[in-house]
Amino acid sequence: MKVVLTPRWSGLWLFVALLAWMVACTPAAFAARTPMTGPGQHLSYGQLNRSGKSHHTPQNTAWARSKQAYQVVRPGYGVHPLSVPAAKTLSTSYSDTIWEPATAGTDAAGHSYTDYYMGQMCGPGATTVALDYWNNVNTRAVGGHNYSDPYITTYWNDSHEQAYMMYIATQVYPPYYTSAGEMSYGSYPNAGTTNQDLTDALNWEASNHNSSNWFTYFYLLVQPSNLSLTTLKNNVASDIANYNVPPVVSVNDAYLPDWSNSPYRGGSHDIAVIGYDNNSGTFTYAETCTAGVCGTAGTGHYTISQQQLYNAIENDNGNGALVW
Repeated sequence: MKVVLTPRWSGLWLFVALLAWMVACTPAAFAARTPMTGPGQHLSYGQLNRSGKSHHTPQNTAWARSKQAYQVVRPGYGVHPLSVPAAKTLSTSYSDTIWEPATAGTDAAGHSYTDYYMGQMCGPGATTVALDYWNNVNTRAVGGHNYSDPYITTYWNDSHEQAYMMYIATQVYPPYYTSAGEMSYGSYPNAGTTNQDLTDALNWEASNHNSSNWFTYFYLLVQPSNLSLTTLKNNVASDIANYNVPPVVSVNDAYLPDWSNSPYRGGSHDIAVIGYDNNSGTFTYAETCTAGVCGTAGTGHYTISQQQLYNAIENDNGNGALVW
């Protein structure tokens, strides 16, 4: 529809244009490491994440039963019965430093950019945290490279493990993917990561791209309908206590303590769970979306009650999941 401006509306548009010019000419107070504000969850309330790029081939039923019986092990580790210490938290020395890129600022080459696709990077962020604990996966020394999404090409290095995170987002290519990258991009700035695509990326990378066994290497996708609080606690504890690797969950971020004051809370969000304490009834998780992008309390690790995290999975707008 063509719009014809009356004098009143012309004045309003002139004011808006002047305001936009003033904002554009105002220098940014910080570089990319302190991101500008932008919505930081990959789905809005009620929006189901059903697309993605995986063929969505179900994992082998017999293997899934073995995983659920705690018979699937991380290579180099033995089979452990469900007997774990009451509490364990993995080291946070690296996970606390893993940040998603800013939606606007400067990349690692010092080039200014704006890319609101970057505000939807929680899937690659949680994937990077989880894989950082696999000592056979190189997440920390990738080097500097250019990475492209449908909107822009930017340059990232190993600071905050962002080169590896961008590789996961745009280049990782498990055999069942139909295109490269864990992220699925819609019309700008809509993007996200499906639970199946995240599971496939975890297994592909953890297996070191082993084409023969990657699909059933370690991680199993569990839907909310197949999850209870007890199984959540047991499965998280098994991964962390027995194999020293974190599971990943898709949750409604309104339930997360670091999102309590975020204007963007209420959407789906991926996080890696890095600790549990059955005495206090809590989990510890790693947040990779910054205060500037998501309105969170900031990156780092946070504690949440086990019941609260379970509720966050079960009430994740139809998208909740445990990947363990």
